[in-house]
Amino acid sequence: MIASRSQLRRLLASIGVASCLLSPLGAGAQTSIVHELPNGGADWCALAPVSVWTVDRPAQNALGRITIELSCVGDQVEALRVKADTRCGRVLCSWNWSEQAEQVGDALVAVFFTFSATRTMRLNLDDGRLSVFVDNQYNQTDRPSDTLTAQMTRQ
Repeated sequence: MIASRSQLRRLLASIGVASCLLSPLGAGAQTSIVHELPNGGADWCALAPVSVWTVDRPAQNALGRITIELSCVGDQVEALRVKADTRCGRVLCSWNWSEQAEQVGDALVAVFFTFSATRTMRLNLDDGRLSVFVDNQYNQTDRPSDTLTAQMTRQ
């Protein structure tokens, strides 16, 4: 289990996200201020304020839908949050909104804390599609970490 901001920074660095600013905006807040993209954020800001991405017929326990809420000033991303849903049975089960979310280079990185795992999600735009990589670090010491990947299209 990740118990401190320094542990979270080490986890993010282990998957190639070394420059994260993890700064909660207050009790119950689920967004954080983000960095400017090298191209001014135009690619992400074109999706503001809300974009929904899906996978047709996701497999059991696979990512099925990602919702991204962005706030931009001009072409600069100012704040964001991410919601993820996986397939469980015939329905989608929500991971709820990310606890932390920020822009790192040309990617968005969101962190989800659940009762069983810390999930770090990296989102990239790739020719009109959303590429998703998730690193799952489980709280149970006998359960090895694993990853999820998905290619999604905008709804």
